[in-house]
Amino acid sequence: MSEPAPLNSEKLVEVHKAREEWEGNLLIDYLRKNGVSAAFQGESAINLDLAHFLKNTDEAFGVYVLEEDASKARELVKEFFAARPEDAV
Repeated sequence: MSEPAPLNSEKLVEVHKAREEWEGNLLIDYLRKNGVSAAFQGESAINLDLAHFLKNTDEAFGVYVLEEDASKARELVKEFFAARPEDAV
């Protein structure tokens, strides 16, 4: 018996590639605080040897949102990276 196909609203879309795990975690927190459910495919899901290898390559970690939230998430990503440090105070 096969599993039912996922609904389109359950489809994940990558909206950003974080260069470092901390960047991805900060962005996920920002998206969530602004009403967008998000997930981060980061190095905590892989073993330490592979994590060390990836840090020394051009590998990036994906930030994913539901397809229906992708437009809003992309705008929030732009805001996140355009914000000046003094804006956060």
